[in-house]
Amino acid sequence: MRLTAILILLLSTSTIVRSQKDYDPSKKYAVGQMQEDLAFLKNALEEGHPGYTWYTSKDTLDLMFEKVKNSIQDPMTEKQFSLSLEPIFTYVRCGHTIVLPSSEFYEKDRSVDRKFPPFFTYYHDDELYLTGLSGDTSKTHVGKKILSINGLDKKQIVEDILSVNTTDGYNQTHLYNVLNRRFSPYFRFLYEEQDSFKVELMDSLGNIENLVFDPRIDLNKQNKKAKAKLDKKKKKEKKDPEEEPKKVKAKPKPIFSKKDHQLSLAEKDSTLAVIDIRSFNRSGKKFYKKTFKYLKEKNIDNLVIDLRNNGGGYVGDALFLLSYLVEKPISLGAQKKTYSKLSFRKNLSNRFSIFASKLFLPLFTKTSKENGEKYFRIKFKPNTKRHFDGNIYVLINGGSFSASCIVGSYLQDQELATFIGRETGGGKNGSSAIVMPYLNLPHTKVRVRFPLYRVYHEISAANIGRGILPDFPVEYNIEAVLKKRDLDMEKVYELVKEQEQ
Repeated sequence: MRLTAILILLLSTSTIVRSQKDYDPSKKYAVGQMQEDLAFLKNALEEGHPGYTWYTSKDTLDLMFEKVKNSIQDPMTEKQFSLSLEPIFTYVRCGHTIVLPSSEFYEKDRSVDRKFPPFFTYYHDDELYLTGLSGDTSKTHVGKKILSINGLDKKQIVEDILSVNTTDGYNQTHLYNVLNRRFSPYFRFLYEEQDSFKVELMDSLGNIENLVFDPRIDLNKQNKKAKAKLDKKKKKEKKDPEEEPKKVKAKPKPIFSKKDHQLSLAEKDSTLAVIDIRSFNRSGKKFYKKTFKYLKEKNIDNLVIDLRNNGGGYVGDALFLLSYLVEKPISLGAQKKTYSKLSFRKNLSNRFSIFASKLFLPLFTKTSKENGEKYFRIKFKPNTKRHFDGNIYVLINGGSFSASCIVGSYLQDQELATFIGRETGGGKNGSSAIVMPYLNLPHTKVRVRFPLYRVYHEISAANIGRGILPDFPVEYNIEAVLKKRDLDMEKVYELVKEQEQ
């Protein structure tokens, strides 16, 4: 068994090395090959995607496939073909279903020193602002409007980045959240690498200037190791005795902290507890047990749950959190197609997770048949021993996705929390998720992340294709962003004060 495992590892490693060495990203595929891949994708989505027509009719999706088919007139590279498929996924309206170039494409890309735009941006009210530059401490140009980059109008750049992202239903906040957080890598992916970036800027007085910036270099593995050795050598060198250490403002120390989970007291109000969850994972169960015991012992009446930019994760972790907050039992449903009947199953990656879900999910759920397909239902009861009975404030934004929306939708359904921020990127009523292998297209090897389960939040609200809407919407203008103000928390302080009066 051990020898077999080693052989498998060696074979898989050699395959990766060979494919990376032989892979040519400039290789173009024939029109016929791409047409066959497109037909294969259409069949797979119709046959196996659990939420394919949840938001868009089959007739409309057929028209989108026909439109993409007609656009394929000349040979394309793998990357060009993957980008040509994007309009289809815009209409599927599933934030978990995305199209990507092959793993070989990314392996090849990571083997070189990559050049990224050196700037950070913020898009608001149809304006793209420069909020920072890599390695620049002067901040001379921060806050200025970007009019163009390398001759590309900012409006076109924004539209191009938004067009290659997906979201749940008709939500838009997720798209703009991605734009603001990942502008640089998307710019590089869409417009190829640049040796320099000519940026047209306009200040608050309307003055326009053109500046040229060098790229930010992301070193490959070999060069990163060499740089790390050099940095280590520099640290050992004697420091200038006259050099004064930089003073760093002390932040409130967390009370408890576990991977991506943190409990602290609010900076401006020590009677207000804050649970910050960056993602849901298997470390949450012990964290929640310890946290809610502390809240009860300290008689904390006001609790903030920060789900901003929490993209989801382990569903069980989200349900454990809910058990300390909900007043009535909750029920979460999931439905999937019969895997053995899928004609494209051999083209799916990560078959172990598919097999594991098939084996273990029935052990923890109640199984039934609805509309000819298996339906799994898991129920959670409130944790009466350490249940939190105070005021709950939930911070959300376009980066709140997937499992974050499980937490938010049930709290909102039972009217147990006040929501502050922006509409969640994930759907309020559910999503296609749980097990998400990649579907590898036969010729081009373009990958499509392919959810196999449809998750239903069994709540009273009808599905209108939107995320969780905040009770108190909060928008950030460029001044608030540059001053790094937390307007969401400021709103919480205001509401807590009103509650106490």
